[in-house]
Order: sequence, then structure tokens, then C-alpha cells
Amino acid sequence: RCTCYSPPGGFITWRLAKECSSFVNSFVLDSDLVPRLSINNMERLRDEVLHLLARVKLSKYDIAKRIFRLSKEVELGDLDFLLQEN
Repeated sequence: RCTCYSPPGGFITWRLAKECSSFVNSFVLDSDLVPRLSINNMERLRDEVLHLLARVKLSKYDIAKRIFRLSKEVELGDLDFLLQEN
């Protein structure tokens, strides 16, 4: 028996995961990032960030300052406020 807490996601194949399912239990806390890591997800995140940065007319420095200043008030996935100010 194996119990995993927030195991990294993209490191085994689907077939291997199915074969291990009878003796491995995985627990993931809410929206923890580590279990969702995979090459595809990281590439998609990179592409979305680059696309957003290309569309925004504000200084990238000002964007970074505002994100860090408002990080307690704004959900990380809710960066639409940057586009609304353009």
C-alpha cells in the first residue's frame, strides 16, 4: 500500500497510473499546483502569459508591481483587470 500527498502529476503514463490504482492512494489539497504540473500545462501557462503580455499596453514593470501589491486581493487567475485599463 502506498499513500501519496500531492504527488507531481506529469511523471508517469496513464497506463502506469491505472496499473498502480489498486495499491496507491493519492490525496490532493484543493487547487494545489504540484499535482497539476505537466509539460503540457506549463507550456500552456507560458503561452497564455506571453499572449497576455503582448496585448497589454502598460509597462511590464508596473504590471509586476501591481500584481505583487494586489496579490492578497486578486485571485491569481483573475488578471482581466490589466486588459480593462487599456
